Formats: sequence, structure tokens, C-alpha cells
Amino acid sequence: MENIRKVIRNETMSNITICDDGYRPVIAYNEVNNEYLVVWMYSYCDPADDATILRDIYAQRVRSYGALIGDRITVAKETSTRTVLPGAIANVVYNRAANEYLVIWDYQYSWTEFTIRARRVSSDGRLVGNESSISTHLSDESRSVIAYNSRDNEYLFVRESGWPNREHDIIARRVASDGRPVGTHFNIATSLKNETRPVIAYNSSANEYLVVWEYWYSDTDLDLRARRVASDGRPVGTHFSIAVSQKNETRPAIAYNSSANEYLVVWEHQHSLRDVDIHACPVGSGGDVGDSFTIAGTLESENLPVIAYNTKASEYLVVWGSYSWPSAKIIGQRLKDG
Repeated sequence: MENIRKVIRNETMSNITICDDGYRPVIAYNEVNNEYLVVWMYSYCDPADDATILRDIYAQRVRSYGALIGDRITVAKETSTRTVLPGAIANVVYNRAANEYLVIWDYQYSWTEFTIRARRVSSDGRLVGNESSISTHLSDESRSVIAYNSRDNEYLFVRESGWPNREHDIIARRVASDGRPVGTHFNIATSLKNETRPVIAYNSSANEYLVVWEYWYSDTDLDLRARRVASDGRPVGTHFSIAVSQKNETRPAIAYNSSANEYLVVWEHQHSLRDVDIHACPVGSGGDVGDSFTIAGTLESENLPVIAYNTKASEYLVVWGSYSWPSAKIIGQRLKDG
């Protein structure tokens, strides 16, 4: 892992601007077409009521070397009867068997009814079928993520669960390739502390997952923890730490490197509210954690990183938001594997 870390640091390539008006990007790699799909959220004032903020979800195909493919894709548009949650994030995963993507996001129908919506997107950018609901719940269980299991041709859906005024936990559920839930929810992390913002990656070599989340040691000290999960939902081993410091380590993202049989975890390292960098570290398939390093550390605020691994080029693509009022950009950085 040490050698890979050094190669990544010394052989980064030029940044790519994917859009000038989006935030909360997520990304998936298509190994058949050797390209990416980047998904993000877009906020704007309702033309009929300037006081109402609407949120839509868009996507963009990106070639492996960074060029954009075609126009942006409208995945979902907000309406008066359903609301994309202000703090929600979309998520996208690639299904190799069908050569298509599954995009999920959080919707709120009322103060007491929440749902996780899903939409299939073909590899050429066409919307497939209609929106569907993969989870409906009465508590604010948002920040949903999903990973594709290529061996069993199914997904593992993970979300943050918690009623107001109580600690938040991390729970999961298996989902069939056609979107049907399989079995019941099961726990990934439950403690007297808040556990929030889960992310997940699938390890094709071990046929298991790695789930990473924020662990609230205190209201001013957030660390990152992780746990391995078997393909049938059984926990593998115990929780372990990814990033621990006196600063906040938040908003993790993760990708699995099939060539090295390891993961790369990226996250926000918050020096202060206005000074936020993007850090990363490799994690072995057995849970051993390598040294951390900086991917982005400018005077602007770098937020909300996401990552995907390109199996053909043996490299990562990391995407994050770069904010310097009044502009907001989506920036991409290729990271070369050893």
C-alpha cells in the first residue's frame, strides 16, 4: 500500500470541470464502455414562487480520459408533491450484467413519510423504465448508498437510520437486481454515539463489502470507522478506525481496487469551517489501514468527495465540489495506480 500511495501522489493529472452549477456529486465506473457516470444535485428557484427552492438530479457521461460525452441527463425533477431532501445525496452504482446504472436518492412526501427512489439509466444515457421506490419509512432515514455484487447479481443498500432526538445508526438490506428487497434490514453499526453518512464498496475477490461511516466521538470531533460485511449480510470482524484526529474527518467515499485487492477511502479533513481539504488512505481487503495523504488542499473549500476505480487503466477518478462564493464547481482528479 505504501508504494501505491506514493505513485498516486506523484502522478496525478489535470483537473476536469464537469459542470459549473451542481453540488453533491457521485460517480460510477462502467468497465464495459470504459467510462464514468457522474451524478449531482442542482438547486434553483421555482419559476412560480421565488421563495421555493427546487432540487433536481442530473448526470453526465465522462470518458476515461476526462472528456464529456453528450449532454447532461435529467434523472429526476422535483414537483410540488414530492421533495428531494435538502441534506440528501444521490448515489449511483454500475450493474455489469445489464450494462446499466442504478441511481438512488432520498425523497420526502410529507413530514412523516420518506422514501428512497431509484431510476435505471442505460449505458448510453437513456432512462430505463419508470422511477421506483426501494424503501419507504416514517423516520428520517436518509443518506442512502448502494453497491453492486457482481457474483450474486444483486445490490446491498445501506442507510443512516434515526428518529429525531436519538442516536443514528447504520442499517442495511439486500436488494435484487430488479429492485425488489431481499430479506429484512440488519444492523451494521449501533452504539450510544451517532453513526452517520455511510458509504460502501464491494470486494469482488472476497465477495464481501466494506462499509465506512462517520463516528461522532463528540459534537466537535468526528472520526471515520469501518466494518467488513459478508455478501449475505453477516458482519466480518469488528469495527476499526480509518481516520482519527482532533479535527473533523467527515463525508467519506470509497472505491475498491481489484488489481491490488484493496480500497481507497477519501474524505473531508476540516481544518475549520472555511478551510476544508480532501484526504485519502488505502485500506487492505483484510482491514489494514495505510498512511493518509492529501489529494486537494487549496485556499478554496473542497467538499463532498466521491471516487471510482477504472479497472482498464488501473487508476482512480476522484470528484469533489470546489466552493468559493459565489461560484461552485465540480472538479475531477485522476489518480494513477501503481
